[in-house]
Amino acid sequence: MKKRGVWQAIKKTPAMKTIGHHWVFDTKLDESGNIKKFKAQLVARSDCQRPGIDCTETYAPTASLMSLRLLLATACLQHWKVCSFDVSRAYLYSPVEETVLMEPPTHFIPSLERKVLCLRKALYGMKQAGRCWWLHLLGILEGLGFTSCKFDMSLYVFWRDETIIAIWIHVDHSVIASNSPTEIERFREALCEDFEIKWSENMKQIMGLECTFGEGEVTILQIRLTNNILEAYPRRIFQHDSPLPPILTMTSSVKGVVMDARPFRLVVGSLAYLVSGLRPDLAFAVNYQARHSTALKAAHWAILDHLVGYLLKTRGHGIILRPGECALNLWSDAGWGGKLERSQLGFMLKLGNAPILWNSKQQTVVALLMCAAEYIALSDSMQHLVQAINQLTQLAQNFKKTIFCDNQAAV
Repeated sequence: MKKRGVWQAIKKTPAMKTIGHHWVFDTKLDESGNIKKFKAQLVARSDCQRPGIDCTETYAPTASLMSLRLLLATACLQHWKVCSFDVSRAYLYSPVEETVLMEPPTHFIPSLERKVLCLRKALYGMKQAGRCWWLHLLGILEGLGFTSCKFDMSLYVFWRDETIIAIWIHVDHSVIASNSPTEIERFREALCEDFEIKWSENMKQIMGLECTFGEGEVTILQIRLTNNILEAYPRRIFQHDSPLPPILTMTSSVKGVVMDARPFRLVVGSLAYLVSGLRPDLAFAVNYQARHSTALKAAHWAILDHLVGYLLKTRGHGIILRPGECALNLWSDAGWGGKLERSQLGFMLKLGNAPILWNSKQQTVVALLMCAAEYIALSDSMQHLVQAINQLTQLAQNFKKTIFCDNQAAV
């Protein structure tokens, strides 16, 4: 912090309004889940900040996993080189526009007694820290010739003649892909002039996704998260061949004693994150379970036991990206709910043979006919397709687009 000029110590006066601080302790794990190092971070207390006085704008874009999968799939199809890098203590590089005064850690630095810290750079914990870092990084990248994607502000692209560099950024973690290894090296050297970075030529993990690069293909898994779910599951697990039983009778009116729903919701929430990462085969089952997380009965736990048993048997399943045709294919389907329930929709979006986006959920409106349910599903899935098309347009010049629907009336 002293090296980067995070704060300036000034004399304290009675009229000064300050915010507090505290320490956060954590452990950093390696790819195998073993402790790599212990971490301690001094953070500001954002609950003491006053909107409009020491914090104003706080928005910063959040990276999407769809954009990451789209970038990796494109890189695999186009035979691009893929690297990753982390910016060490990224927030501490970011200038702060507002005047923020913080109480000093006198127990750690006794010389700061009777002084306050005027923060010149963003400190972890501040409400605007994420935005300050985003704006600072945006200025650096624009100075290097990058432009942000209009539909995902965390995806940046650089074009020069036939050379392209694409960067996906999640806070201080980034993935970079390019058809020119020379341009990647040139970018790395330029970035090192502004930041202290940790560069990896062989990306192994990003956002909980474990990546393995082989001969012409990329395998993406979530073994650690899967194992954590299985180890924390509070009931006995038996392996199953499908996510749900062949016959589903679980409704909100099922008889039985109401049970504590908190452990159930914890498991379903973890499974939902697993689905968002790379398990489309669990999408419908997890969505079905989430609808019954209130008034929990023993029958609901039995269905969840079946789902976790399927997860146990398929814990090594993931996504494999292979070179192929650069084409966006969308599959859309719906199940009519009839008189008692709302209809269910589901879709799968693939780039080549690689799934990049999927979903399964109940429709928000009542469909009177099967045709209407299919049309609503097409409308919902097309919104995601348009977003993927706009992102892919900045990464690839030529690609096909095909939509598959099994209802002739809706088509």
